[in-house]
Amino acid sequence: MRQGFTRFVFLLLAVGAIATSLSLAALAQTTGTISGTVVDQTSGVLPGATVTATNPSTGFKRESISSPEGFYRLELLPVGVYNVAVEMPGFKKFVREKISLSVNDSLRVDFQLEVGQASDVKIDVTGEAPQVNTETSVLGRTVDNKGLTDLPVVVTLAGRNPLQLATIQAGVNDSGQVGPFAVNGQRAQANNFLLDGGDSNDLAINVPDLIQGFNLDAMQEFRILTNTFAAEYGRNSGAIVNVITKSGTNNFHGNVFEFFRNRVLNTTPFFNNATPTFVGERNTKLNLNEFGGTIGGPIIKDNTFFFFSYLGLRRRVGISQSATVPNDAQRALINQFGTPAARSLLALVPRASEGNTLFSSGPDSLDRNQIFGRIDHAFSQKNRLFGSYSYEKQNSSAPYAFGGSFIPGFGTTGDLRFFNFTLADTHVFTHSIINEGRFSFHRRDTLSVVPVNRTPISSLNLRGINPDDPTAEGPPNVRISGFTQWGNTIQGPQGRKDDTYHYANNLSHRVGSKHFFKYGADIRTFSQKQVFDFINNGLFDIRGGASDAFNLPQIPGLTPALRDFANGVMTVYVQNSAGRREYRTQSYNFFVQDDYKIKSYFTLNVGVRYEFNKPLYDARDQVAGFRLGQQSTVFPTAPVGMVFPGDTGIPRSTYRSDKKAFAPRIGFAWDVLRNGKLSLRGGYGIFYDVVISETTLQFLTSPPYAAQPVAVFTTFNDPYLNPIGTTPLSRNPFPFTPARPGERFDFTQVAPIGLTVMDPTFRTPYGNQFNLNLQYEFFKGYTIELGYVGTTGIKLLTRREINPATLTDQFGPASTRNTEERRVINLTHPQRAQYSNQVFSGISNQETTANSNYHSLQMSVIKRFAKGFQFQGSYTYSHTIDDASGLRSNVRFNDKKADRGNSEQDIRQRFVVTYLYELPFGKNLTGVGNKVLGGWQIGGITEFQSGAPFNITEPQDRSLTNAGSDRPDFIGGNVQFFNPRNTDSDLGGPNRYFNGIGGGSPTGAPNPFFRRVGSAENINAGAGRFGNWGRNVFRGPGVNDWALNVIKRTKVTESQHVEFRAEFFNLFNHAQFANPSGSIGSPSFGRVTAVKTARERRVVQFGLKYNF
Repeated sequence: MRQGFTRFVFLLLAVGAIATSLSLAALAQTTGTISGTVVDQTSGVLPGATVTATNPSTGFKRESISSPEGFYRLELLPVGVYNVAVEMPGFKKFVREKISLSVNDSLRVDFQLEVGQASDVKIDVTGEAPQVNTETSVLGRTVDNKGLTDLPVVVTLAGRNPLQLATIQAGVNDSGQVGPFAVNGQRAQANNFLLDGGDSNDLAINVPDLIQGFNLDAMQEFRILTNTFAAEYGRNSGAIVNVITKSGTNNFHGNVFEFFRNRVLNTTPFFNNATPTFVGERNTKLNLNEFGGTIGGPIIKDNTFFFFSYLGLRRRVGISQSATVPNDAQRALINQFGTPAARSLLALVPRASEGNTLFSSGPDSLDRNQIFGRIDHAFSQKNRLFGSYSYEKQNSSAPYAFGGSFIPGFGTTGDLRFFNFTLADTHVFTHSIINEGRFSFHRRDTLSVVPVNRTPISSLNLRGINPDDPTAEGPPNVRISGFTQWGNTIQGPQGRKDDTYHYANNLSHRVGSKHFFKYGADIRTFSQKQVFDFINNGLFDIRGGASDAFNLPQIPGLTPALRDFANGVMTVYVQNSAGRREYRTQSYNFFVQDDYKIKSYFTLNVGVRYEFNKPLYDARDQVAGFRLGQQSTVFPTAPVGMVFPGDTGIPRSTYRSDKKAFAPRIGFAWDVLRNGKLSLRGGYGIFYDVVISETTLQFLTSPPYAAQPVAVFTTFNDPYLNPIGTTPLSRNPFPFTPARPGERFDFTQVAPIGLTVMDPTFRTPYGNQFNLNLQYEFFKGYTIELGYVGTTGIKLLTRREINPATLTDQFGPASTRNTEERRVINLTHPQRAQYSNQVFSGISNQETTANSNYHSLQMSVIKRFAKGFQFQGSYTYSHTIDDASGLRSNVRFNDKKADRGNSEQDIRQRFVVTYLYELPFGKNLTGVGNKVLGGWQIGGITEFQSGAPFNITEPQDRSLTNAGSDRPDFIGGNVQFFNPRNTDSDLGGPNRYFNGIGGGSPTGAPNPFFRRVGSAENINAGAGRFGNWGRNVFRGPGVNDWALNVIKRTKVTESQHVEFRAEFFNLFNHAQFANPSGSIGSPSFGRVTAVKTARERRVVQFGLKYNF
């Protein structure tokens, strides 16, 4: 019965949406609405009045006829500035000029007509759109063109990012997670980014793609919707961010510009001053230049327009590092007694600068070029079309290997390209039926972390090491205990080509005078070709002890690990096959919504959206899953439990589709005083998230399609054939050939098998959003907004280890006496933990079992730009709780509640102020006086924010669960917190944040508050259990940041001016510290060792623009 009803509703929505979708394309979402009531001088309604909105810059017009209740509605209007006119026989014509309409605006503009001749015209030239929203329950804010171009936006290492301005809104914070910002307690990866309504997301980790570095001077505005947005919006449960590009007008406009930063203008980073290593390089080389231009104008007046922009960035940064390498005496011993392979590998490392320390520097560079073009064409007043194309190319290089090696000679290069194409058509069928269709294509094509060192392995006197990808051959990665690693990175090359096709269509239909329906379909197809050469050339892990195992000679003067290196033996050797996958998914979404005008002063917003996200699958079907007790028939030799697409009950994605993703929305807007000055709004809705393709990343290592065999205590030459700590392989498995279904693959060659799998009960994550909001215009041009905003996250992504260590005691068999004790057979050797299933090592289960909740008080005060002044202040007081803050969070396999605590994005308080002020002096002067004293403006952004939570963690797997989420025992005491600038040795040395020293401290004293599970000083001894300390209990340093700019505009002619600006970020050079180290046992435990990257020091940049 229930399944039948679900199919019926799905069919009804699909038929309704498709039947009304009369043209191609992808969700409109680039327009706004103007509506209102037409009355006479006695407030009697006037039906049949003609209302016309005209954009004088382009000649665009749209008409509506007032209903029997006197109500009119102009929908799907392109963003811009409009003159709205009302005409009716027997009444004077009334025109309101310069009504500014932004994306997704729903403006209420009422008219009161006076009796008279139609030739008499009454004109209102205030040019002010209403500030109070009396039409919808959606929460959000628009950053207009003046805010985009005049507020200070720093040129980061990747250029100016317009999304920096998203965090000035209430409920939005930069939490430091993956993603630019988190919104209302939802994850930073839960936002949907659109470029002119088309998809602009990187599905791998769901962050913005092209728009993150889009040319600010090519943007008209962007709008961020933060809570209870309408049913036409979906895909994610966080925010909708829609960037609207500029279009041409009947006049030619444009500019050329350059912004630059360099080393001389900046102060020295805090830790460069504090750390002696950097004394010689306190202010390293830095040159950043961002430049470009725009031009737009008519091709055919009032008919066809063009707009074009170019953006370039050149980055040259000097990177200085120190590394620990063998000293001259140790090098001499290795060269005298070492094997040919050891001598060849050592020759790749430069000699130490002094002692065992190597100081080096190298250039980090980025060349970035971006173009954007747009054409708008009106076939008629009823049919308009626009198309746009974007292309960006980035070339980068880094002097050191990716992943922690600071030895020169192993740098990498990268290449990144974006393509974006959008085509949209709007057709007016009647005054009450309007359709908009859209198609967009977005491509991300990247190849990164490409090693530049291509030294053939054979030339290093190494034998039996075959790179799985010969095109990326180079030196192996060498890791010797006590020394900095060297050799090529194990993380590349890696690349992918992502293609997203986005089709959507909206049809707006006014039914009678009270119902304003919108129907739509939104379809996206995604494909990803992935390349990842992980440990392509092998990894030598040398810890000491292998020489003794092989009975090799002593070499006095060398550490045990260096002795192993000289003798050509190692503790562990590992290599991986090259990863090649082709992932696919499709998303089918349908919606219907109605703005029901119950009264002229009360609107009900209702709707429902259905989302079907097809599970990600590999076009080659090279993935694996886990089903306890099931024997595969696709690969009969696979261990029991390991299954593959084609096995009984196993689909291509290894988990079933979720076909029940219905998302109802309901909200209201009440014009309390019936004059547009005070509104009460509220709403509730369900919002689904897409599943990021990062969930598939670890599939690259799943046998029998990949191999990552491990050899323990083995030799540099033929490491897989000569180990004595593991069973030798019969042959070198590389280059590796993925197995085909039906083959009798020898899984013992890759045992124990580590798996990352999708949970068979995996479902679509979603969130609930709700708010109650009061908005009041307390003075002309000033509004205050105060409200409660809440969200919950349901079935969120996380990971869980489902093959933990066996429950046993020291006497043998497993027991169930205490679910918090997972002890191994012999407590004398806890490292020899036996897994529940001994064929496998860890089995990481990717599942949708995490939850979150968020409650907040949000307040904003806004003063629109008038008389040279604009102001916005936003305050948020909130609390976010969850049991996992992202896919990379591991929850306890048997007690998820123990991980419930402060979320990683839990910022309790945040206050942001932005302002623009045109200085009044010099305006009335002429000649030189005006040139010198006139045209000055200041602008700024000030942020105060409380600290983000951080964990106290165990560096080792003390619980023996392989989950990586261990925490220690808290034994009591009063933890005190300090200013990280403190250098008092009584508090444990410089940069101490709290007084929990010990573990790795210089004194070696036990930690006074925490004990490692299983440590000798812990009275609750015994590995194989979790500590009692909670998750994310402590909070790190907050933010106190000021950005300011000074702009001088000098007129050249009436339509041209030159603009010079000086911009200061972190104006008072207040170091914004990152969270301290919470890893107990680390030498830096309790200390702050870094600053927030974007706020590390005062940065000064200059800009010059010529506008025409």
